[in-house]
This record gives sequence, C-alpha cells and structure tokens, in this order.
Amino acid sequence: MKTIVWFMSIMMSLITSNPQNSTFDFEAAWKKVAEFKDQGLPKSALAEVELIYTAAKNENKADQLVKAVKTKSELTIETNENGLSEVLVWLENEKKSLASPASRIVTSYLAEMYDQYFQSNRYEISQRTATAESDSLDYLSWGSEDFYRKIISLYSFSIQG
Repeated sequence: MKTIVWFMSIMMSLITSNPQNSTFDFEAAWKKVAEFKDQGLPKSALAEVELIYTAAKNENKADQLVKAVKTKSELTIETNENGLSEVLVWLENEKKSLASPASRIVTSYLAEMYDQYFQSNRYEISQRTATAESDSLDYLSWGSEDFYRKIISLYSFSIQG
C-alpha cells in the first residue's frame, strides 16, 4: 500500500512538472549520483544530491525535490552514525516548508520511516511505557502507542486533499 501511494505520488508530480523552464540539468546530475553510488562513494553522491535538492527547491520542481529528499535521506542514513535521527528531524522540518504535493509525499515517506523503525524494534519498543509528553520528537523514548499515533497522524495528513 505504501509503495503504491509513493509511486502514484511520484507519477503525479512527474505529470505536473514543466521541463521546459529548467536551467539545472537534473538528468546529468542524477547520472553523477548513480556513478558515485556505483563507485562506492556515498558522501560524494550526497554532495551531488544536495545540489539537486537546492536546484529543485529553487525551480519548484516537485518531482525532483521528492526524489532528492528520498535519496538524501537514504545516503545520510548510510554515511552517518546518527543518520536516522538526523533524517527524521530534517524531514519533520521539511514537511512544513514544502508546498503540496511535495509536502504530502515527504510526510508519507516520514511516516514510512517511523513505521520501519517501529517494525524493526517492536519488541524493545513494546517494553516501554507511553511518554508523558504527547508531542515529544524523541522517538527513541516512544512507546507503541506513541508510534501508532505519530504514524497515523502523518499518513492522515499525507492523504488529505
């Protein structure tokens, strides 16, 4: 289900983008990212994705922006010891600053990341009690109910019109 929503969102963004007004060569930049990844250079790939992200944001290219957000998240997690925490904080902030449909897609991706973390650490998390602060961003201290609440609220936001 998550993959279907993600795919449909990307396709919608691709259809609504206007490639004639682009001054940045996204295709060449993504080829560089792929080359860096193939060569085992994730930090170099991350630097290139940062350029793509900035250009996509400046040119208001939702499809490129979403692809850059997802790739930047993956590479940050791969290259940084605290990458997951950094990415979750960054995505929480980014979802507020992006316009639709990018904000909705990023919110769905954020919900998916929380869900994957929860599924991977379910036993440990089930041993915790719910946090006293209902809006705590410290997911490392959340109990099962906190994760359920957060994931449901993010998915709900992502599908609202």
